[in-house]
Amino acid sequence: AELYGGIELDVAPQLHRVNRLLALAKADCPETEKLLKHAAVLTAYIKRRCNLLLLSHQQAALPARELILALTESLEYIRLCRIEACGEYKDDTAIPSGHILLAYRLFETALEEYFDDVEAVSVSLRSAGGLKLNLEIAGVSVPQDILAGEIAAEGGSLSVTCEDGSALLHLRFPKGGAGA
Repeated sequence: AELYGGIELDVAPQLHRVNRLLALAKADCPETEKLLKHAAVLTAYIKRRCNLLLLSHQQAALPARELILALTESLEYIRLCRIEACGEYKDDTAIPSGHILLAYRLFETALEEYFDDVEAVSVSLRSAGGLKLNLEIAGVSVPQDILAGEIAAEGGSLSVTCEDGSALLHLRFPKGGAGA
């Protein structure tokens, strides 16, 4: 029961946002299709996030392919919103579960807050020698301190650069994580 309560709490902001989007769509809004597609993007995140949380509860490290599957599905739904989205993935090594969860949360957090302004998304993931996630989001600026405390607590580093109307995020976790 504690596990499921924690999962529910983890995705509560996205569930709330989906409910708001669906309520707006029911109100005969002229942007109903756009609202429903945005809700679908959030729903894909919720589904994949819950899966990653369940897996991480069972295993301290997960194959990078679990994060790749989550990112790939999210990017598919983002493309439904007529936003250019691509992903490039290399390696399939085991990564500490906490790193995978934070990488996916960073992806979602950076996109979710500014979703209506996103023009394109590009993701690059490497897992050999530690997790390396590069995220480029055209059309937005992202705060320099996005998830900074959580990332530092897990032994990672994040650099955020905003220039020419795009945000570039570089997330790094050393092999083995904090204390490695």
